[in-house]
Amino acid sequence: MLAGGSPLQTTKDAADHELPRWTPDAASLIYFSPAVPGDLQGTLWEVPALGGPPRRVIDSLGGADVGPDGRLACFRLVGRKVELVTASTDGSDVRVIAAFDEPVYYKYPRWSPDGSWIAYQRGDGFRWDVFAVPANGGTP
Repeated sequence: MLAGGSPLQTTKDAADHELPRWTPDAASLIYFSPAVPGDLQGTLWEVPALGGPPRRVIDSLGGADVGPDGRLACFRLVGRKVELVTASTDGSDVRVIAAFDEPVYYKYPRWSPDGSWIAYQRGDGFRWDVFAVPANGGTP
């Protein structure tokens, strides 16, 4: 609902649309569509806030978070490694923040309010812990 009006549907295709996040200027939404059968990872999309055609941003294992400067943080699979990356909302300027070999799950990256850290969950499906890593890379 915008400015007290009626709800507005911004996505209209047959795919699932999950975990929406506003861009800092509120002009668009970033959302995740899960992998289709045969694919290992899903896709992050950007759609105008008032609706319109979505634009593919980057492959991802789950939802992303949008930092205060508009950069995305997400997890992706590259070979046998899971990478925590940041990218601009047009999918360019992808930076690897951390790479992981452990066969566990990585979920829900979240920027700190000042944009200097990215927190995330790591777990085996039963036990979950929270980690944080500097946004320019380093040891979690």
